[in-house]
Amino acid sequence: MVIVSASTANAFWPGEDPIGKTIRIDPAEGRPVDEFAAYREVTVIGTVRDIVTGMLVAGHDAGHIYLPIGPADAHATAVLVRGHTDRDLGPETLQEIFSRIVPNPQVFEALPLGEVRDLQMYPLLAASWIGSLLGAVALALSVTGLYGVLSYALSQRRKEIGLRMALGATGGAVVGLVLKQSIRLAGIGAFIGLVAGFAVMKILDANVPFEGISLLDVGAFSAGLLLVMAATAVAAYQPARHATRVDPCQTLRSDA
Repeated sequence: MVIVSASTANAFWPGEDPIGKTIRIDPAEGRPVDEFAAYREVTVIGTVRDIVTGMLVAGHDAGHIYLPIGPADAHATAVLVRGHTDRDLGPETLQEIFSRIVPNPQVFEALPLGEVRDLQMYPLLAASWIGSLLGAVALALSVTGLYGVLSYALSQRRKEIGLRMALGATGGAVVGLVLKQSIRLAGIGAFIGLVAGFAVMKILDANVPFEGISLLDVGAFSAGLLLVMAATAVAAYQPARHATRVDPCQTLRSDA
């Protein structure tokens, strides 16, 4: 009698009830697979949800068959246990559980499942931290560079801004004009970068076998776009405010 995973049941008997079905396990015959001499034909008595038994990024297993196991079985190398509370799985309780499975319970090492998960996720987290740090440095350089470019560009438009203010434009209107123009240009550049980045991530997502992780995150792309717009507004605000200090009368005199 065995229990099979949902993927296994769907692969063997799509659209049918797997309970009571028979599975025949062929002998290894030199192939690099485990030998289960005692289980040539087994009957399915239940199904369970798909689980992850390898790397988390690999996603759920494509198929799984759970066979009965005893203390003398050579395949008794790992046990997954869960208690009602954390106190239910103390060292003494675990040793008692292990002693029921193998003659020497010392062959097992108790590892909290959370630690195993964190160990697998650490390389991805470390990469994300490094990427975030590099992104923050790039954003800071972009803001300072944009600030310098806008300061120079607005210094070349002193006459235009002075004339606008002489005709009645307020300082807030001038600041709004500069911010609108800056954000429009940044939006065009961000859109081009967004399309290029999406295309690259689409290619990577199609070639990198990460079943449990999607490289195409709409939320992350949207947040990046909003961050670029906010950085542009921050970089453009001070030069725009400085440009409103132009004296319209002095500008008109210089034109005369």
